[in-house]
Amino acid sequence: MMLYKNKAWIGALTPLVLSACTALDSSSDFSHSIASVDTQLNHIQVTGNEYKPEFKAIKGPSILKSSLTFVDNYPLNDSSKLSSYIAMNVSYFQSYDEYKTVNYNGQQLPLKKTQPSTSSCNEHCTATQYFTFPMTPENIDLASKEGLAFTLTSSNATMTTDFTVPAGYIDTIHKTAIANANKAPTVTTTTPPATPVTTSKAEEMVQYWYAEATPQQQQAFSAWAFQNRTEITTQLVGDAKPTEMMSYWYEKSSKEEKIHILKWLLEQ
Repeated sequence: MMLYKNKAWIGALTPLVLSACTALDSSSDFSHSIASVDTQLNHIQVTGNEYKPEFKAIKGPSILKSSLTFVDNYPLNDSSKLSSYIAMNVSYFQSYDEYKTVNYNGQQLPLKKTQPSTSSCNEHCTATQYFTFPMTPENIDLASKEGLAFTLTSSNATMTTDFTVPAGYIDTIHKTAIANANKAPTVTTTTPPATPVTTSKAEEMVQYWYAEATPQQQQAFSAWAFQNRTEITTQLVGDAKPTEMMSYWYEKSSKEEKIHILKWLLEQ
């Protein structure tokens, strides 16, 4: 069985307006929470518009500003390995510490840095962090009903801040993912007898460096490869050697080799 990409139906099926409006807050109309809907081979990705969460400093400096985006990766089949996540940035008066973990629903998870922290100094010095943390299907279902409350904490607990996101924001994005997934077209074909296939140099190198990569690097590469399956329009972020080499050989591969690489990634 093969699943083919078909975007023609996305606009008709998305029950909510796709909007590039300014950042949402707790007083916003959450029917305008959707920034984009994208169909991949094995999942639907719905990205929310930027949201400004409410926050309260429990310990350490208060937040100067913050925003987040919920990305719901809804699986279309069992081969989907991408998890949903919250992507966030926070700015605060610079200190000697920074946020390292997130706590919510009785669990503590490390923050995954998406780009180096930045700082600027005028009258006062401020720092900005950029990171993500995962959202399991169980956590998404709960947040869709009760909202999401989480706490960011630094390594030495000198910085502790509570954040809240209303249920309407999470629920709108999740329901949009479900609606599109339920209507995703599938095409079945008769699989011909297997024939020996010669693996190219580019394919071999991608497979080698994939094996050397961490699960997070593998996930990031897979998502990037599918997003750039026809032509390279974005660069894979990351300075680790496996990430660098996987993106190099994928960019160097031919159109046919890319198809083989994507098929191989689906089998992992």
